[in-house]
Amino acid sequence: MAADRRMGILSTVRLRKTAAMVIESAIAEAVDGPTQIADDPGVAGRQFYVGSEYIALALIEADVGIAALVLRAVTIRPAELRATIQSVLSPNDGTERMIVGLTLRATAVIALGQERAGARGDGVVRTDDLLWGLIQEGKSVAAFALRASGLAPASFREQLKEVQAAEA
Repeated sequence: MAADRRMGILSTVRLRKTAAMVIESAIAEAVDGPTQIADDPGVAGRQFYVGSEYIALALIEADVGIAALVLRAVTIRPAELRATIQSVLSPNDGTERMIVGLTLRATAVIALGQERAGARGDGVVRTDDLLWGLIQEGKSVAAFALRASGLAPASFREQLKEVQAAEA
């Protein structure tokens, strides 16, 4: 029941096309990728929850939107960030997985992104809103890896301003 509510956030959030692609990629990666062990309890037989680490991995791999520009500006190396995140995950044992929901932290990441989009005025969640949510959530594997790579809230805001100024 809680998993249904957590997946339900996706139906209530207006996602820009690039952000929707990132979320879809995160779900696909969770089906085939390494098993989460550090975000929220999520592996119970074949039932599996998509954690915030998969949102971070999808943002890195997609390399689209404002988030990609911010990540490049901070000189975060995708391979190193992926390795940091995967170092706390267990390899996929080949068990078929059924995605049943988002973890509480992944839900919080999306909700934080939605709040930021609302504060901006258009309410449409972009990739940089998802990245902001990952950084602000602060307790997940993804937040730890991003901060260890040099992307904290203050540096995010600074890099975002620079990226936006360069695009103007």
